[in-house]
Amino acid sequence: MPKPCTGGETNNADLIKEARAFCEGLQYRAGGSQAARPFSDNPHPVGSYASEAWGDGWFVAAGSSGGTIPASEAPCCAVPHNVILA
Repeated sequence: MPKPCTGGETNNADLIKEARAFCEGLQYRAGGSQAARPFSDNPHPVGSYASEAWGDGWFVAAGSSGGTIPASEAPCCAVPHNVILA
């Protein structure tokens, strides 16, 4: 899958839908606990780039449980400053 925000694998920086999906996944998971905001709530069709991007964002936030999300982990998103719940 191309990297949202940078298009790293395709040299295409215009992956707007995927970048938006990445940020949506990150914001969704950052908004509550893993139990309240499960990965299975991904709204995009399974196997689509948007679905993968949403999941990547979700996992970035989940990986920051107990702390905050470093801006370097989500350069194209408005990174929340709250502590991420486990």
